[in-house]
Amino acid sequence: LEGFDAKVDFSGGDPFVVSDTFKVMREAKERGIQITATATGPGLNNVTVREVAELVDELNFTYDGEPPENDANCPRNYANSNLHHVRPFADAGVPVRAECPLTLQNIDEAALEQIFMDLHGAGIGKLLLMRLFPVGRGSGRREQIPTQLQYKKAIGFLRGLERQYGSPTLKLQCALKHLDGRGPGPNPCDAIRESFGLMWDGVLLGSPWAINEVGEPLDPIWVLGNLATQPLGEILATEHVKAIRARHGENHGHCMIQTFLHGSAPTALERLFEKSDPLYERSGDTSAA
Repeated sequence: LEGFDAKVDFSGGDPFVVSDTFKVMREAKERGIQITATATGPGLNNVTVREVAELVDELNFTYDGEPPENDANCPRNYANSNLHHVRPFADAGVPVRAECPLTLQNIDEAALEQIFMDLHGAGIGKLLLMRLFPVGRGSGRREQIPTQLQYKKAIGFLRGLERQYGSPTLKLQCALKHLDGRGPGPNPCDAIRESFGLMWDGVLLGSPWAINEVGEPLDPIWVLGNLATQPLGEILATEHVKAIRARHGENHGHCMIQTFLHGSAPTALERLFEKSDPLYERSGDTSAA
C-alpha cells in the first residue's frame, strides 16, 4: 500500500476472535494506515477498550433489529449482543458506527424507530443504512430485499428522527446514494475506483461484496491481483484494471455488483457497465427521499 493514503477495515467474521489481528493492526498503524474494525459482540468480549482505542480510528458493528425465530442466517439476540458489547467503547469516546442492512424484516416504521432510538440511547454517533446484497450468505435471502419505494420511505422516516434527535447521524451506503437525486457529482459507486476487498490469502477484489455463497471470488472479473505479492500500484496499472477504471461511471449511480448479477450482456466485463441495477433500472425517479 506504499504511496497510497489507505484505510483498511478489519472485518470477518470477527477480527477480534483471532489474536493475531492486533499484531497486524499495530504493523499497519506504524505504517500510517488508517484502521477501522467491524466486530461482533463475542469478538468485542475478547478485547479491552484501551486496546481498541489505541489502534482503531472507527469501530463498526451491525445493528438491524432482532430477527424472527425462523431466520437461519442470524442467531437470536445477535443485534442486542452487539450493541451491549459496543456501548463501553462509545462511552469511552471511541468513534462508533452502527451498520443496518435494510430488509423486509426491519423496513416498517416501528422497527426502524426502535433501531434508531436504541442507538440514540446508547450514544452511537453514526448509522449507515445499507442494501441487502444477494452475495455471500445473502445469496439465500433475495426474498427479503425491499423495493425502491420501501427504501425511500425508510430513509425519509429515519431522516425525520435524525432531525428530531440529532444522533445518530445518518449515512447512506454507496449503493443507496443514487436514491437521493442530488445531481450528477462523482459516481457514488466506488468499486475498483477506491474501494476494494482483500481476502485472507491476499487476493484483491474489486469490491468487498464480490464474494459468493462459500466465500470465494464472485467471478474472475472481480479478481484484480494479489496484494501479498504485488504492490497496489502495480495491480492498478494492469490492463485488466485500467480497462475497467477507464469506463467507470458509464452507468452512473448503478451498483456494479448489482449490474454484474442482474445484467444480460454476454460477457462479465460488459455487465459491469449495464444500467441493470434493479433498484434504479425500473424508474427514472431518483428524487430525494
